[in-house]
Amino acid sequence: MVASVSASAWVPPLKLAVPEKPPTDEPLIEEYRDLARKDATKEQLEAFVATHPKLLTAKAHPYGPAISWVLEYAYEDAAFVLMEAGAVMDKGALGLAARGGLDKFVSAMIAKGANPNGEPDGWGFTPLHAAAKYGHLSTMRILLAAKAEVSPHATNDGYTPLHEALIARKEEAVALLIAAHADIEARDSHGRTPLHWGPFAYRRQEVHIYMDIGGPHETEYVDAGPAKGMVMLLKAGANIDVVDDEGNTPLHEAALLGSVRGAEVLLAHGAKVNVKNKAGETPLAIARASNHRREVLKLLERRR
Repeated sequence: MVASVSASAWVPPLKLAVPEKPPTDEPLIEEYRDLARKDATKEQLEAFVATHPKLLTAKAHPYGPAISWVLEYAYEDAAFVLMEAGAVMDKGALGLAARGGLDKFVSAMIAKGANPNGEPDGWGFTPLHAAAKYGHLSTMRILLAAKAEVSPHATNDGYTPLHEALIARKEEAVALLIAAHADIEARDSHGRTPLHWGPFAYRRQEVHIYMDIGGPHETEYVDAGPAKGMVMLLKAGANIDVVDDEGNTPLHEAALLGSVRGAEVLLAHGAKVNVKNKAGETPLAIARASNHRREVLKLLERRR
């Protein structure tokens, strides 16, 4: 038997209030950024800021203040207009400008008293790390002339600007840092010097070839070219048989990665082939353990 419920006893379900989204400055910031993207003149940018004074204090996720939004996209004139108008500036602004190679903006910030070492970004980079990674030589010179540290260690992985320049194969940046007396034996958080990273930088590079954007792709491996950055380090006196925390030398790294270009340079400069790491492995033993290292194996077997 089913019990009945009288109409007078029925209670309508409660309607839960949907909280309104808090107001955001993002639309205003994006409007300014889009204006910069369309190559607006400085006068047009100034007029926009004058009629939208809220832009000077506007902030939005993910980049923060409006000036960081335009620096993120390397819109130098738009950033300049905001700076001259007194906009709120994030502590990472100098690093963003250095990453984009925005020399005029970097110089202006330093002239206004900005610390050339900046504030570490999400990767723990200083402005010099950022400029070195992207090979912005003139920006690097501005920072170094302002007494930026030549070999600061990134807070997350211990890389120095020299590590970054070498890994990215920015060879002119490597040369500039060496000339500025960067520490060629600086170690990252795993005890690896820039030379340890040479075989990684000059391994065969993976390239994806797309028939349609977003569609399936084929992968090719392209020769990275002569390991000029490694040669520069060795000519500057880098220890060729230096060991990291695992006891690996740069030649161990070349064997692990199957880096022919790295192995060629190291062997030509007299790297030892029989050094054992903490696991008791020589570069030769490592090369023998995998088919993708056959070319390096051939090089090592000639030097036994």
